[in-house]
Amino acid sequence: MKILLDTSRLSDALAEVDDVLDQLEVAEVVHVPAIVLGEIRSGFLRGRRRADNEARLAWFLAQNGINTLAIDARASHRFASLHQTMRVRDRPIPTNDLWIASLALEHGLVLYTRDAHFAEVPGLASMGPPKGDGLQATGYRQQPAARCTRPACPELPGSRACALLCLGNHAAVVSAHGRRFRGERIRRRLRCCAAR
Repeated sequence: MKILLDTSRLSDALAEVDDVLDQLEVAEVVHVPAIVLGEIRSGFLRGRRRADNEARLAWFLAQNGINTLAIDARASHRFASLHQTMRVRDRPIPTNDLWIASLALEHGLVLYTRDAHFAEVPGLASMGPPKGDGLQATGYRQQPAARCTRPACPELPGSRACALLCLGNHAAVVSAHGRRFRGERIRRRLRCCAAR
């Protein structure tokens, strides 16, 4: 699945929230909008560990499969149309979040967020915390939950259930499924950045 991170989920990833890192490990590609980078860096400026946080962010963005996504002319047209739609429906959402939704819609990405107001955006596929048998996208462009490619495993790749059924070790499952980085490695590296 190709996902677009919102600020809440990027913050969760940098804070080493296990469920978020698990989802990033199994994603095909992870896009981080420039708007999200601006919002997260704004938060860094208000904190006391600006240099440490910036180092963690730089390392995260340098990982294989993590891409930054800028606003282009097509996304600006999508934003204008979406802004008008939301205004007519009397369902306003914050402007930066409207830009993020526009990028997700324009590039056909699933938005990974904690914010409920994204559910108001027509046609936006989004996912939140795990529920039931895995993350389910919402909206008319629903993404089916991917299943493990190992013949005897009906679970989500990289999930704890998959880890127990396949190899008994999450980091090994992620490696066996050909993911771009291991959970333990990214967690260890994020801790090293925090210790500096």
